Amino acid sequence: MKLVEKKINIFFDGACVLCNYYVRFVIKYDKNDVFRFTPIESDFGKKIKQEYRLKETNYLFLIEDDKLYIKSSAILRIVSKLKFPINFLSIIIYCFPKNIRDYLYDFIAKKRYQWFGKQVTCSFLDSYIKKKIKN
Repeated sequence: MKLVEKKINIFFDGACVLCNYYVRFVIKYDKNDVFRFTPIESDFGKKIKQEYRLKETNYLFLIEDDKLYIKSSAILRIVSKLKFPINFLSIIIYCFPKNIRDYLYDFIAKKRYQWFGKQVTCSFLDSYIKKKIKN
């Protein structure tokens, strides 16, 4: 398996309720069908994680044109590609220094299971979305 060319490949925590909600949100506002999604826990997700030498898994990451974006940089990249007015948030997010954005991202990532819950399987793999997923 390989990355979907000409698409932005997003890797997310399939067990995280917040992450699954965010994936649904992105799909809803993906105006040009530019994103593809893979749970980090999948075989392909593990392979990509190893290929890019990612040890930490408590964050969402994306790959666009073979370039890796993690934490707040990944969120910023995603939001900038969504429909207006959502994409306008990227300007606001970009105003904050990267270290502050990543600190906030890390804080939420550490608390996400406690605040939003954890599921046994990736709930977003339903018939509507399956065509957008690469496992």
